[in-house]
Amino acid sequence: MLNLVNWRQRARRARVIWLLKWGMGLLLAVCSVALSSWFTLTQLERQRPKQTETLAQLETQWRDAVETRDRLMNRIDTLERTQQAVNERQADMQKRWSHIFDLVTIAPMRLLAVEFTPERTTARIQVADPQVLHRDLPSRTAIRAMRPLQFGFEATLDTRHEP
Repeated sequence: MLNLVNWRQRARRARVIWLLKWGMGLLLAVCSVALSSWFTLTQLERQRPKQTETLAQLETQWRDAVETRDRLMNRIDTLERTQQAVNERQADMQKRWSHIFDLVTIAPMRLLAVEFTPERTTARIQVADPQVLHRDLPSRTAIRAMRPLQFGFEATLDTRHEP
């Protein structure tokens, strides 16, 4: 009969050695991970006060940036409303002056006074000959008064604004 006791003992010893090697390797890996985690957590714990201060500074900067943005947005809104009002006023003045420009193109004249109202524009002008006004006057403009001067005539003209 074959004696297998010695072979079994050697196989058992080799198995135990193999298990011990793998166990030691696993233990070494687990200890390395634990040590690395502990080291990392310790560093993070040391940096936490600095990070808290940095976070507080960043929050302050964020609030300042939001306030600045809000102020700038309000300023932009104000400037936009102002620009809109200026544009409307400019369009209104352009419309009003267009009535005067119609008169200036009809004859050589001197503009003495202009009065703007919402419904009409009244202009006092001096012309050399009143016949020029009768001939070239736009249809929406009427001569309200005519008075002779030393040199020429003074005419008061009304121009009704079209809606």
